[in-house]
Amino acid sequence: MDKIEWLKSVIMSAPNDRFNTIINKGILDLDDNKVETVSFVFWLCFLVETKLEELIKKAISAHKVLLSEEVKQVLVKDYCVDFSKLEYFRDKIKIYEIAVGKNKFSELLWKINQIRNDISHTRIGELKYEKEDLFMRKTKEKLLTDLMVMMVNQNEISGNEPFRNTRY
Repeated sequence: MDKIEWLKSVIMSAPNDRFNTIINKGILDLDDNKVETVSFVFWLCFLVETKLEELIKKAISAHKVLLSEEVKQVLVKDYCVDFSKLEYFRDKIKIYEIAVGKNKFSELLWKINQIRNDISHTRIGELKYEKEDLFMRKTKEKLLTDLMVMMVNQNEISGNEPFRNTRY
């Protein structure tokens, strides 16, 4: 059996409960702490982007002037925002900063974006928050607490309920 056929057989024979770990634990040989930290960051980013998009959409619907063609052109030209898609985290952060201004929340958003970029650009072993190792639970707790406090503050301003589905 040639190498490609062997690889296909390994992939096809992986049990269901371990299939999703073929890459991270099998090929990349990451330890449990790295895998769990990457998962933590993924879900943190998913939460942040979802809530940020909700905040932006609410701001846009409340202030129709933000959608004028002139403003769109300025956003695209001066801030390199792909306003038509709002697909990228950085675009959402830029729009937030334009609408609300730079503040502690936007600073935190940029820090989270940097952590996400570190993972995406193979710097998993260097993940930090506030100069502390993100693989430590206390660092994750600080990051999550900082985020939750700022999200609650943002939602108090906007009138949203950010955690109505929280089960813990």
